[in-house]
Amino acid sequence: MSIPKETISRILLNKLNENGENFSINTETVESVTKYTDVLIEEMVLRSLENKENIAEATPTLDVDDLEKIIGLLLLDM
Repeated sequence: MSIPKETISRILLNKLNENGENFSINTETVESVTKYTDVLIEEMVLRSLENKENIAEATPTLDVDDLEKIIGLLLLDM
């Protein structure tokens, strides 16, 4: 489960160039942000599953409430 590097690159470029400036991003930066995003998503899912109250389900599902419960501490830990 990974966000495509092209998507990460477009997001970064759109944000950096929104004031009419002309920034460029090298591939090492995109790879680093992609890895960081992958770790963040994986950690978010794992922590949400740990906090899930009805984890005894055969296939537990996560919803927005589960993610909202852990996002504050997750961001502080990162």
